[in-house]
Amino acid sequence: MKKKTILFFIIITVLLLILASCKTEEEVLQQKQECFKNCIEDGDSAEFCMDDCRLDKTDLDKTQEKIKETPEEKPDNKEDLCGDGICDEAEQNNADMCPEDCEEEADADAVVAVQETIDGLKDDISALLNDIDALQTALDDADGSDDDKETIQDDIDALDDVSTKLEAYEQTLGIYEGKLDDVETASGLDDINDEMSDLEDEITAYIDEQQTEVDSINDAIDELEPENQADLVIDDVELDEVNNDEVTLTITFKNEGDADISSDDSFRIRLTSYNEDDGEVDDTKTTFTDGLEADADDDVSLTVEVEYNIEDYFTDNPSETELEITFLVEIDIDNTIDEEDEDNNDEEVTITFDRDDYVDNENPTASFTADDTTIGVNETVSFDASGSSDDDGTIESYSWDFDSDGTDTGESVSHTFETAGTYTVTLTVTDDDGATDTDTVDITVS
Repeated sequence: MKKKTILFFIIITVLLLILASCKTEEEVLQQKQECFKNCIEDGDSAEFCMDDCRLDKTDLDKTQEKIKETPEEKPDNKEDLCGDGICDEAEQNNADMCPEDCEEEADADAVVAVQETIDGLKDDISALLNDIDALQTALDDADGSDDDKETIQDDIDALDDVSTKLEAYEQTLGIYEGKLDDVETASGLDDINDEMSDLEDEITAYIDEQQTEVDSINDAIDELEPENQADLVIDDVELDEVNNDEVTLTITFKNEGDADISSDDSFRIRLTSYNEDDGEVDDTKTTFTDGLEADADDDVSLTVEVEYNIEDYFTDNPSETELEITFLVEIDIDNTIDEEDEDNNDEEVTITFDRDDYVDNENPTASFTADDTTIGVNETVSFDASGSSDDDGTIESYSWDFDSDGTDTGESVSHTFETAGTYTVTLTVTDDDGATDTDTVDITVS
C-alpha cells in the first residue's frame, strides 16, 4: 500500500509538469511580445529583438491585427507591443505604458521662443566682446601720462579671462541650439527650457557685472590728462648751400609743447625723393647730445648735410635742366626714433636745383648741307641743318641768313636766288641755355 501511494504521487507530479509546460498559442505570443518590448526599451534594433525573442513577421502581423479588431480586450498593462507608433486606448489610460507611442509633439511657437532667448543672449555677449576690444583702441588713442595709461592697461589685460568665459558661453548656447533643432517632444522641450532658464540667469548676471567694469575703464580713459612734453614742429626748411657732395639744409623747428627740450630728445631727417627712377632713400639721424635751447622767438635751428653730388646728376643727364628733390623732415620727441610713431610731426619740402648753377653749358654745334652749290638764276636750293647738335642740351632755334638776299627759320628751308653772284649762306643755332654757334656755305649763282 505504501508503494502504491508513492507511485501515485510520482504520476501526479509528472502530469502537473506536463500541464505546466503546455502553454496556449496566445500565451506564447504574449511572452514573445513581452520579450520584444523589453528588448526595444533596452535600445536594441527591431531586427535584433525579433530574432532574439523568436518573434517572426507572422506573429507581429497577428499582434497588430488583434490590436485593431479587439482594442477593448487589450489588458491595461504593458503586455502589448510598444514602439508600434499607435497610441491605443490602453496606452492613453496609462501614462507609464509605452510613452514613446503617445508623447506630445513640441509646440513650434515654444521652440521659436527658446531660440529667440538664445539669440538675445548671443547678441548681448557679442556686444560686450566688442566693447572690450574697443577699450584697447581707445587707450592707444588717448593722451595721458605713461603711468596712468599703464594702470589702465593692466585693467584691460585682466579682461582676457572675461573674453574667454564669454566665448565659452557662446559655445554652450550653440550646443543648446543643436538640441533645439533636434527636439521633437514637449517633454524634451521642457527639459531644454528648464536648463536654459538657469543658464540665462547666469549669463545675464555675468554680463551685467562685466559691463560695469568695462564702463569703469572707459571712464578712466576719458579722464586721462595729457602729459606735459615738448612738441617740435617744422617752422621752415631752406636750401643753404651745395658744396661738391654735400647739400646743406637749414631747418627751423618750433617747440609748441609745454615742456622744454632735453638732451634725450631727437629728430630725423630723411631724403624721400632723390631720383624717381631708382627710388633710393638716404637717412640721416642726429641726436641732441647736449640739448638745445630755443632763441627769443622759440625757434631751434639746425643744419643737416645730405650727401649727393648734384653736378654729377646733371653731367649724367645732359637733357635735364633742373632736379627736384623732396625732403621729408620728421621730428619725434622721444628717447628713440620710432618710424611707426603716428605722433611724429612731419613736413615735405621740395627744393629745385637748376642746371646752370652746377654745370657749365657747352655750346651747340651748327652744321648744314645744300643740295647744290652752283645754280642758275631763279633756281631753288634746299638747306638741311639736321646735322646740328647740342651735347648737353637741345637746340631751340635755327636762323638762316642768305647774304642780304633774305632770311628764314627752321631746321630745313629752301631759297631761290634771283640775281647772279656768289652768296655766303649762314646758319645760326641756339641751345636751351642760350648759347649759339654758326656754320656757312657759299652758293654760286650764274
